[in-house]
Order: sequence, then C-alpha cells, then structure tokens
Amino acid sequence: MKFLAVLIALGLASPAVAMPANEQGRLHDRLIGSTTTWVNSYGSVMTLDVAANGAVRGYIVNNAPGTGCRGIPYDIRGRLKGEVLAFHVSWRNGVADCQSETEWRGVVRLTAAGKLEFVSHCHHRQGLLGDKVSIGVDRFIEQAPNRLQSFVDH
Repeated sequence: MKFLAVLIALGLASPAVAMPANEQGRLHDRLIGSTTTWVNSYGSVMTLDVAANGAVRGYIVNNAPGTGCRGIPYDIRGRLKGEVLAFHVSWRNGVADCQSETEWRGVVRLTAAGKLEFVSHCHHRQGLLGDKVSIGVDRFIEQAPNRLQSFVDH
C-alpha cells in the first residue's frame, strides 16, 4: 500500500502522465543501443547501457553525503520496458561491501528542456539479513553526451 501511495505521489501510477505512443517510441529509441550518463540530486552518477531486448547493464557511483561505499562503481542490472525502468544494485564488489542492496523502479520521461529524467521509487535493504529497510524516491537527470568521446569512438 505504501508503494502505491509513493507511486501516486510521484505521478508514476497516474494515467495523466502517460506519454503518447509516438513519444514513448522516441524515448525507447533514444535509449536502446545507447550508453547514457545520469546524475541524481545527491550527486550520484550512473551509466546505463540498454540492449535491443531492453536489458540494462551499467554501474553507479554513490556520492551521497553521509553514506558508505562512496566514490566506488557498483554494477547495475535491470530492464527497460517502454518507459518503465527497473534496476538493482548490490553494494558489494571487490573493493568494498556495504552489506546492502537497492532497487529502483520508475518511469523515464522527457523534461521541458528535452533531457531525459528517471523518476523512481527506491527500496534499500541494509544489514547481513536485510533487516533495515528504507523506502524513498529518487530522480536522475540524463547528462549531455560527451561529443568528443562520441567522435573518438567512431
């Protein structure tokens, strides 16, 4: 019930924010087969690669003040279906183990400035048994692609 309340508050469950089919298609085409970089309000940075089948891979670097495992990349695994993006991060790698996991699920949509934003519900479990749970919202904004890197890659 709390999950639904958060989604409604975000406008994620409301049909009023649904995009026309042509907008969804453009958005989907913009993400499929591309690598994008996003930053959230806490300064965390994620890079996503979206395959033709919607599989999402990438990494996230936590930069949130007052949290552990900062400045280290962690793998992202997830899926994009239409405008809905969902992914999971286990905050464990060969460098650090924060004994926690986070899941994000939300929608990707265009901002008035023409950038993509990902507005999501996030569910964080911490502790060896995942006994500490926190639920919140998060918003990532797509960053402009590095034109020089794109030129070098081609």
